[in-house]
Amino acid sequence: MLEVAISAIDEKGESGVRVNDIATEVGVAITSLYHYFGSRDGLVVAAQTERYIRSLGSENERIAEALTVCEDREHFRELLLALHRRVNDPSRAPYRLTRVSVLGSTLGRPDLAAAVGKAQDEFTHSFSSFIAAAKERGWTRPDLDPVGASAWSMGQILGRIIIEVGESSVTDEQWAVASETALLAVVLGET
Repeated sequence: MLEVAISAIDEKGESGVRVNDIATEVGVAITSLYHYFGSRDGLVVAAQTERYIRSLGSENERIAEALTVCEDREHFRELLLALHRRVNDPSRAPYRLTRVSVLGSTLGRPDLAAAVGKAQDEFTHSFSSFIAAAKERGWTRPDLDPVGASAWSMGQILGRIIIEVGESSVTDEQWAVASETALLAVVLGET
């Protein structure tokens, strides 16, 4: 049911989530949908939350693995920039757009806002462990708050959507220079 609801939202927006159609497609009684999700809105909240989680990707495992072979601050710097370039790549624009769409859907919907906030917080704390491990090795600014830096980084990546929607006079190169400079200043203290 969840996968069908996600597909409906991806194709038609939340108005595409029709409980009768979903129950028919999955081959279950409508009562099953209400049993598992409580209501149509419960299904939409679950689907939107899952869309948000999927849009974040699963970089944290790869990051933790890469960090285990980091030898020094310069190697960490290279790893940080490679990760930053990968998640800011223009090909990831659809994922950022999904996050913006889901975030917009949270307005006036406390259940969805709480679920998405929880998912984001878990991701932020998971990513912050990567920064904390580097800080423990002396590779970051000594006064860096890993959780705050992680949250800032997530916001900075999401902010790239402003040059990806419609036409923008800002080039990918201009964005990359500004965002990489900021990242290195925030995490490493480079000026």
